[in-house]
Amino acid sequence: MRNAFGGLIYPLVEQYQWSVGAISLAYSLEFLAAVGVFLAAGAAADRIGARKVLLVTVVAFASGLILTGTITQLWQFYLYYFGVLAGGLGIMGSVVVPVMDDFSRLILDWELKSDMAAWSLIDVVQKAVDATGMTDVPVEDRIVLLSDNGPGYLSRQFGEYLRLVGIRHILASPFHSQTNGKVERYHRTMKGGINLLPYEMPGDLEEAIRAFVEYYNYRRYHEGIGNVTPHDVYTGRHHEILQRRKEAKTKTLQARRSYNSTIREQGSGH
Repeated sequence: MRNAFGGLIYPLVEQYQWSVGAISLAYSLEFLAAVGVFLAAGAAADRIGARKVLLVTVVAFASGLILTGTITQLWQFYLYYFGVLAGGLGIMGSVVVPVMDDFSRLILDWELKSDMAAWSLIDVVQKAVDATGMTDVPVEDRIVLLSDNGPGYLSRQFGEYLRLVGIRHILASPFHSQTNGKVERYHRTMKGGINLLPYEMPGDLEEAIRAFVEYYNYRRYHEGIGNVTPHDVYTGRHHEILQRRKEAKTKTLQARRSYNSTIREQGSGH
């Protein structure tokens, strides 16, 4: 109904004798409400977990579908469509699961998932393992995975997977987000970049995230790593880049001192 609302306006006018303006207003209000619900849902997922938010989604969406089928009055249309159905559609969404390299801040891999269950996490971590060739590294030298205390990370399936690939697991301190602060900061930066508009289709959201990750990894200078990109640090190019900047700064200062000295000499000659 949401994506094809324009085609339903005149059938609603014909059946209920409501005005086009009154019906269009309901859609406009629903759209604005969905924006707020998107933001609230993201914050709620961070605080109480995606699974509980998803449960609210199912209840709200199902209730909205049932109630909209009983509409006979305009006030019911506003209440059910704008209230319940907007909430259900707003909350219903996906969860971004990234894997970040702690040293360089590079996003090794990411996926848009419908939940944070063990198999969803395993899928993303395995892609990061494949991308880095970690299975070719001696077990004693393999990376350590730092994560929060979400149910998926604590599950038996996820623990067995990590033991199978030889990766140690460290859990962040409960209620202490600074332990996993780099990823938390990345999430805030990403949300600030892509949450400007609601996305009607998961594919649109996925494309927006893909573009942001490409920008974040390869073009965005990060103050925390010396104003170079995460890819520069990951590939070891940051030493060369910082050295060139240092040399350029030294030459600029020398040229400025020489210029100032010349100006003073010319002034004293007059």
